[in-house]
Amino acid sequence: MKYSNLILFILLFHSFFIYGYSLNPEKSYKYTVDDYGINFSDSLKISTSDGYNIFTYFFDPSGKNLRKTIIISYGDAGNLSYCFSYARRLTRCGYSVVLFDYRGFGKSDEFKINKEQLFYTEFAKDLSAVINETKSRYPQNLVGVMAFSMGTIITTLINDVDPIDFIIAENYVTNIYTVRERLKNIPKHHSPFLLPEDLTNDEYLSKIKKIKTPVLVFSSSLDRVTTLEDSYALSENNQCKIIIYEGEHGCGFLTLSEKYFDEINLFLDKIR
Repeated sequence: MKYSNLILFILLFHSFFIYGYSLNPEKSYKYTVDDYGINFSDSLKISTSDGYNIFTYFFDPSGKNLRKTIIISYGDAGNLSYCFSYARRLTRCGYSVVLFDYRGFGKSDEFKINKEQLFYTEFAKDLSAVINETKSRYPQNLVGVMAFSMGTIITTLINDVDPIDFIIAENYVTNIYTVRERLKNIPKHHSPFLLPEDLTNDEYLSKIKKIKTPVLVFSSSLDRVTTLEDSYALSENNQCKIIIYEGEHGCGFLTLSEKYFDEINLFLDKIR
C-alpha cells in the first residue's frame, strides 16, 4: 500500500473504531488482504459455545518466526478489514496474527445489535472460541490479545476464563460505568448508553483486579474517555507497562509511528 493510502487508512481506522463511541458494525469489507500485499494461511468460521459462527483469518509471520501469536480484538465499529494494516506490520515483525469479527460484524453470523449498547458480553464468547482455536493451531506459541478500546473490555472478560500469555492494549477501559458517564458529556453522545444486564460494574472491576498477565498499555494524555489515570488502575499488576502518547483516544499508532511497534517488540521480547 502506498504511503499516502496508508495515512488515509489510519485516519479511517480511527474514525470508525475510535470516534464512533458506539456499536456500529459493518458487514461489507472496505479493504482486502490484496490491498496490503499480505497472504493469509487460513480463513474459516469458528463455532462459539452458544452456536454462533465467527469468521477468522490466520496470518503466519513473513521471515523470522518469534513463536508468539497476536489475536486482535478491535473496537466497537467496522469489521476486521480495518485491521489488515496491523496484521501486515506484525507479521513482518515475526508474529503470527489472528483477525476475527464479532457476531453481527463482517462475515460472522448475524446478531441483533442495539447501537445504544456500550458492548455485549456475548462478544467474549467469540473471543474465547478464537483463543481456543488459536492455541490448538499454534501449540508451541505464546498467545496474547491486542485490544482496542471496547476490545479491552472483551479481553478483560475472558482473561480469567481463557488464560492468555500477554495483553497489548490501547485505551484500556478499567471501569465501564465511569466510561459510560463520560461518554454522555461528549457532544452528539448524550443518549444513554446501555450496559449489559448480565454484568455489573463491580463484577467487571473484580476481573480487572484479577489481571496478572503481562500488559502493555498505550494511553493518551488527552483522552477524555479512557484517561491516563484509568490506565494506572492496572498498576497493581507489577507486569504492566504504560506508554503515554499525546494524542486523541485511539491515536497511538498515528501519534507514535515506528515507536508504536518498537514498544510492542520490546515488550514481547521479555515474555518467554
